[in-house]
Amino acid sequence: MAGRSRKPEVNRQQWHEKRVAAARTPKETLWALCHWLVAEAFHAGPDQIQAATVMVRDRINELTEARKEATR
Repeated sequence: MAGRSRKPEVNRQQWHEKRVAAARTPKETLWALCHWLVAEAFHAGPDQIQAATVMVRDRINELTEARKEATR
């Protein structure tokens, strides 16, 4: 069992795991995982929020480019 100092972290992880497991579609799974990413970045601090933001923005750009290439 987690000690008192880890209880919020464990509770947060379990809550997010349940949301991911309860997702009925791939889109709901993605939303649940994105929410979890934001929560973890927030709790890790401002540098991690910035790093997660850059990571997501880069992935969006990659997907946008892939879609443009596919339609050419």
